[in-house]
Amino acid sequence: MHSVSVPKVCIVGAGPAGYYTADSLLRLRPNIKIDFLERLPSPFGLVRSGVAPDHPEVKLVENRFSEISIDRRVRFFGNVEVGRELSVIDLQDLYHVVVFAVGSMEDTKLGIPGEELRGVHSARDFVEWYNCYPDRKEEIFQFSGDSAVVVGNGNVAVDVARILLRNPEDLYPTDINMETIKALRNSNIKNVHVIGRRGPVQSAFTTKELRELTKLSGIQVVIDGGQLQLTESCIKERDSNRVIKRKMQLLEEIQKEQQKPSIQQKVIHLHFLKSPVSFKSNGSELESVVLRHNKLVGPPGKQKAVPTEALQEIKTNLVFRSIGYRSVPIEGLPFNYEQGIIPNEMGHVIFPNSPNNCFFVSGWVKGGASGTIGSTLLDAEETAQTIHSFMGSKLDILKEKEDVENLFKKHQMSWVNWNDWKILDTMELQKGKELGRLRTKFSSIQGMIDALRTVKS
Repeated sequence: MHSVSVPKVCIVGAGPAGYYTADSLLRLRPNIKIDFLERLPSPFGLVRSGVAPDHPEVKLVENRFSEISIDRRVRFFGNVEVGRELSVIDLQDLYHVVVFAVGSMEDTKLGIPGEELRGVHSARDFVEWYNCYPDRKEEIFQFSGDSAVVVGNGNVAVDVARILLRNPEDLYPTDINMETIKALRNSNIKNVHVIGRRGPVQSAFTTKELRELTKLSGIQVVIDGGQLQLTESCIKERDSNRVIKRKMQLLEEIQKEQQKPSIQQKVIHLHFLKSPVSFKSNGSELESVVLRHNKLVGPPGKQKAVPTEALQEIKTNLVFRSIGYRSVPIEGLPFNYEQGIIPNEMGHVIFPNSPNNCFFVSGWVKGGASGTIGSTLLDAEETAQTIHSFMGSKLDILKEKEDVENLFKKHQMSWVNWNDWKILDTMELQKGKELGRLRTKFSSIQGMIDALRTVKS
């Protein structure tokens, strides 16, 4: 058997999960080669397309990802879609290990009447719009009404509320979509209602994100109803967790502050223990959202939101759903539809009748769409350790494999390499500088490809 000394790894998806997995592997096995296959011409995944534009400090991790990308052991193949240019079987033939770090491409729906109405959107669609995601759906967001509703109370919901009400002139110097700036300048929205199914103790947003809301000029944060309702179980949950205790202290400060007269023109209303049950319309247009009040029952850590008879209606023509994301199946791999993940054991894909397969997962497709960039790091390190052990136990893993670049050339397939991306990156930064902004992003994949062709011609 002819063998080589360098294992070849393919990472599908050049976002945080992919880069952190690569970083760990490069340290664990210095003698390794890693290829990134990324569907978009641009790298960095949700760091580029998910992090809010007014949080540039979070995007600094791109610097580390860039360092990984210029490592002589690493190659970047952008604008390459697995399932279109290459199949899972192709990858198996080309690499000793294949890691899927593709994230979660679908948003979770509410499944209630009226969800299909014009005016009901996914928070993902809004985030992709303001972040200039180049493969986004073309959505039209109505900012003509006085109020907007965000269903969900995680950090994404808080991001949506903040961007909707923040002074657009404060956002202009960032890398936010210029179309978003134009729309926000003409927005009539003065109230954003953030709806949480459970209580404040169970809320998913962080204290840091909440505190940022309280510091924004011209915006007041209030707790709808003026009360923080805590069951005995909630009090025990709060008192046993320092993170929750800090968040509750801030919410209590907000509660006290809202009793005072306010001159703020815009308001973020935090609702707890409420769930949307239907959307009402005027023809095909959204007119209002009907909420049912909930109560919590159960022991600490296991409380469930149980609906009551009480209803509430909020007039609005704009709703954003922010209740989570799900991964989508990949042809050729098993999939757990209930959990929305690829079944795995510590990152190694569980294949019926094939325990020694070469497929691995990292990030949201591995454990579900939750957590921060920091938790993605820990998850990726676990997958990397599993791959490291897998490589060490396989004597035949080092069989010679065809180079994917040769395959692309043979079939006259084009791709965006790292130098190409740096050309696009420079163009975005230059355009931004001309307008007094951090950067001005390309708004479409075709625009990126056309720009590269122009530079190279």
